[in-house]
Amino acid sequence: MTAATGIALCSWWPIYRAPAFVVMAAATIPAALAVAYAGYRWKLGTAALTITASLVFLIIGVPLAVPDRATAGLLPSARGIVELLAAVPLGWKRLLTISLPVGEYQALLVPAMVSTLCAALLAATIALRSRRPELAMLPSIALAGLGIAFGPESAWMPAIVVLGLLAVCLLWFMWCRRERRRAALAVLAAGGASAEAAPGDGVEAKAAPERSAAALAGTGGGSLLGAGAVFAVASLAALGLVVLAPPASDRTVARTIVEQPFDHSRFVSPLVGYRTNLQPERSREVLFTVRGLPEDARVRLTALDRWDGVVYGLADTARNPGNAFERFPYRVERESAGSRFRVEVEIGEYTGPWLPTVGVLESFEAIEPRTLADRFYYGEGARAAAVTGTLQPGTAYRVEGVLQAQPRGSELAALTPGTAFLPDSATPPAALTAWLDEAVGAIERPGARLFAAMAELRRQGYVSHGLEGEAPSRSGHSADRIGELFTARPMVGDAEQYAVAAALMARQIGFPARVVVGFAPISAPGDGVITVTGEDATAWIEVDTAEFGWVAIDPNPDPRPVPEREPQPQPETSHPRSVVPPPDEQDPPVPEVQTPSAEQFDQPSADAWLGVLLGVLRSVGAVLVLALVVLAPLAAVALMKARRRRARRRAPTAAAQIDGAWREFEDALVDHGFSLPASATRSEVAVAAGSATAAALAYAVDRAEFAPEAPAEDHAASVWHAVDVLRAELNEARNRRERLRALASPASLRRARPGSSKRAREADERSTPGAPTPGRSSVDRYSGKRVRRTPARGTGGRREEAGEAVS
Repeated sequence: MTAATGIALCSWWPIYRAPAFVVMAAATIPAALAVAYAGYRWKLGTAALTITASLVFLIIGVPLAVPDRATAGLLPSARGIVELLAAVPLGWKRLLTISLPVGEYQALLVPAMVSTLCAALLAATIALRSRRPELAMLPSIALAGLGIAFGPESAWMPAIVVLGLLAVCLLWFMWCRRERRRAALAVLAAGGASAEAAPGDGVEAKAAPERSAAALAGTGGGSLLGAGAVFAVASLAALGLVVLAPPASDRTVARTIVEQPFDHSRFVSPLVGYRTNLQPERSREVLFTVRGLPEDARVRLTALDRWDGVVYGLADTARNPGNAFERFPYRVERESAGSRFRVEVEIGEYTGPWLPTVGVLESFEAIEPRTLADRFYYGEGARAAAVTGTLQPGTAYRVEGVLQAQPRGSELAALTPGTAFLPDSATPPAALTAWLDEAVGAIERPGARLFAAMAELRRQGYVSHGLEGEAPSRSGHSADRIGELFTARPMVGDAEQYAVAAALMARQIGFPARVVVGFAPISAPGDGVITVTGEDATAWIEVDTAEFGWVAIDPNPDPRPVPEREPQPQPETSHPRSVVPPPDEQDPPVPEVQTPSAEQFDQPSADAWLGVLLGVLRSVGAVLVLALVVLAPLAAVALMKARRRRARRRAPTAAAQIDGAWREFEDALVDHGFSLPASATRSEVAVAAGSATAAALAYAVDRAEFAPEAPAEDHAASVWHAVDVLRAELNEARNRRERLRALASPASLRRARPGSSKRAREADERSTPGAPTPGRSSVDRYSGKRVRRTPARGTGGRREEAGEAVS
């Protein structure tokens, strides 16, 4: 059980990736096994076992799953128990809305501990107390599946989990089979000794137990070879699939389909409100302060990856799944090259859902209020932080991360495009495309073309925010405004237009590009605290490269005086005198017919696919209904047999269970096509079956029925195991069609068994005080006649001598 649970927990490792998870597993599994053994030793019921496991969970749960709340690191505290119990129902949802791995963040180890405790406890209890110990593997398999469901989209060493569980399951099944065989051998050996002591039973009956024991002993040799063959085939198949047919995409898990609490699509793109920060009443406001900002570093709000011709925004998760925002644990280990930083931010007059951060985030710590961590979300794709609710002045937090290495100077010209995925954007204006072709000329290398385009944009461009006292400059970054930027002379705009234009040009050249909105502080007092105001707002672009990853490029021109706008040349036209004719009778206006958009053209196709899908589903449903109608009678027969078998196995007394086992064997023979005489004795039935094991079973049942003492429960279990072995032998000698026919055959349900009910009644009588013993006359309380019961040696039958009726 320990090995199976430990291998199953490997699927949980990508969720945590922390030593605390290993400590929790190493302590929880032995605790669960100890509780299961105590329940087995003292025969605890379900309620008592549940209460015991709950008490153990409360005692060890806080130091293992909520270590920050443990007293002296070992004892549970009142606050720790409250968080422990609260995380039992709530921790599962938090696991799906937080970035992985989570480590020992807050109380997120609780779901793993609860799952481990329950799986190990159930597995050990089934193994110790169930009649089917093979089922003890099911909790471990469920534990592995749960870890996969709550884990990341990318699989972590799936071969170890699958093949490891398969190997443990095969070994466990072999061990269970060996123990069952050993018990059956002991019962048959006891039957053989009794057969030797009984005179007149015949050579066949005496030799039956020895031959059955030899048959059972000889069945273990192929088990190991069969298990090894199964494991080898499964291993080769798994490795072959991984090598020859690797998955084309990440797997779908629970966090893939769960709706994240922070939905960025509900908010307007921050680039739309760019000039709001530059208004005179807000440009001098202290939005926030930053302590420890590295030199030349910028504060980012978010990256925008899609332009629809009107607004440059952050695409929803349907267009770009990488833009999902998730809860962020305390720390995430990254292997990014660059300089490390540690920055503290205190919010002033800044408002909005986007939280100012720097670089690539590795850790987040809320300073004031502490509950800010519960509202903090991070988008790995956009490298943006966000919060739910509102930000209050005085909110403070600390972030650590990496500033990735950036190319310098002429290194930009040697860059090549990367492979980052970005959603499709609208077609750039024709004026931008024409200007780009003229700016880059005959340059061929993508990096050199990008370098030349950015240099030319900064050379020709002038900066104006359209405020009072500045040159006219329209806000916005729609297709019309970007086209005007490249047709007007001089080129006038600000970071809103230049960043969008630069991103569109970079994408035209072949680089995945996005717009980043943030702040570029220009002052740093001696104490290291930088005050960020509205006039520090800016925007730049990031392009994905094969050499450096995402590279930041500032396309904004340096501030300088804006020259006078050049007048646009107007073509001269002549206006000849003409006579205006009288107006004709106007026809009624014809309503304008709008040209369907591309999305409208796509809709019929979607409807067609939906119709095809519904037709397929209807056909499949009809086939399933027809199959259900055809197979329902067969399933009903199989269900009736299963219920009959269960009732016989769970009879109130051992004698009744043994009698039911023999009747189950007779019914199996009938269903498999054997013709049994109605008055056949057990020995005759065994001869008809042609099996030494059947002969030994007949002798064991006769001995249990006519023995002076009542049979023991262990003897009944051994008889039932022998019946199971015989049923398996019957199935092995037949093909699949014959086995299915026997399973669905109603022959045993229609078969009459004269006298079998009397054997069961006699077994019931012997299990009660005052029951008659074999060889003595007694009154049958069912028939009211005085009968004498004596065993018929060598025939397995029973002789009854009727006396006078009792009035």
